[in-house]
Amino acid sequence: MNYLWETVAPMELSKGILEMLKTTSGITVDSDQADRTGRPAVAFSVLGSGGTVRNLLLLGPQTGALLGEEQVLLKPATGIDAATPVTIKYATYVESRMVSSTSGD
Repeated sequence: MNYLWETVAPMELSKGILEMLKTTSGITVDSDQADRTGRPAVAFSVLGSGGTVRNLLLLGPQTGALLGEEQVLLKPATGIDAATPVTIKYATYVESRMVSSTSGD
């Protein structure tokens, strides 16, 4: 799924990749989600770390745009004093655009 983070692809290609992911074994799709700003989202998730963590990508239902990503701890872990399941990492993307440089100059 790294392709969705690292590449700007034509919308038709992105939609095709998402359709393929919907039928891929091990990927759970929940089309009735929202990101942390309340925007409608489709959540694609996979289990990681031996089943102790669920990794989610939140995508726009019409555009396939990456809206956010989350990591949810499903089982107790050393150093984390919280009832599970608990979100341990998230990022929300509210703006996406092409820039000529990332150097900040």
